[in-house]
Amino acid sequence: GIRGLKNLGNTCYMNSALQCLAQTPPLVAYFLLMMWQAALNPDNPLGSKNASVARALALFLKLMYVAVPGDAGKTVGMFNETFYGLDQQDAQEFLQVLLDAVHEDLKMLVPDSVMGELPEPTTTIPNPPKPSPNASRISEIFQGALKSRVECVDCHTSSVKVDPFTLLSLPVTNGEDCDTRGTDIFFLKEELMGANDTWFCPSCKEQKRIKKKLDLQSLPEILIFHLKRFSSSYRGFRSSAMNKIEGLVEFPMTGLDLSSFVVPDATATHIYDLYAVSNHVGGMGGGH
Repeated sequence: GIRGLKNLGNTCYMNSALQCLAQTPPLVAYFLLMMWQAALNPDNPLGSKNASVARALALFLKLMYVAVPGDAGKTVGMFNETFYGLDQQDAQEFLQVLLDAVHEDLKMLVPDSVMGELPEPTTTIPNPPKPSPNASRISEIFQGALKSRVECVDCHTSSVKVDPFTLLSLPVTNGEDCDTRGTDIFFLKEELMGANDTWFCPSCKEQKRIKKKLDLQSLPEILIFHLKRFSSSYRGFRSSAMNKIEGLVEFPMTGLDLSSFVVPDATATHIYDLYAVSNHVGGMGGGH
């Protein structure tokens, strides 16, 4: 797996993302040991045609020592036309589309009879857990969950929503260096939202200002951070400009402990080591 990839036009973003995936042990083992074939679901309407993206990723990982990413990139492009050509694109968006497509291509098929009522447990046969119809090996490796809580500032009525994530997007403050071991970059502090960010309170029966709190409900085996380095600046009526935030982000090579950030189970251990980085060098007009 320690091989370089040819740049086909402006596909350095694709090469970088694929190299990160090629160094992910549980993913590589799953495909090289051919376990993916049993999970292939070409009939899923949410997946790629004939599960072609999962097949392309499997072929890429198998032939990594001589491969170029052309076939994988073109196949993902058929699933999402943004990546069909050789233009410069965003590595984070490519990785998200690729993992989403492979997840759908390998999503578990659960018969209706299994998803129905489970038999009563006995003293000799344990009651098995219900299989999830939304599970795949991709979600098992990469998927966590964010819990969002909003609260009315007047009556304190609240609402909680849990959403899955594959890439955890973290804001980077413009002009300041950040440390991933601090709480600020995880945007987990309660925030009083602005007057334009209101919520229809079911108790007050009208739009109300809110407090918002995000928490990590669960963390995956492999955690992918997406650093939000691009911001827009106001340049006048109906005009804005995109800027790249160049602040340094400190990240430990080993032992990033996120255990205290996960609720409700703050006693579990969630410690991560850094093994791959996809880094953009350049500005808004171009780069590598």
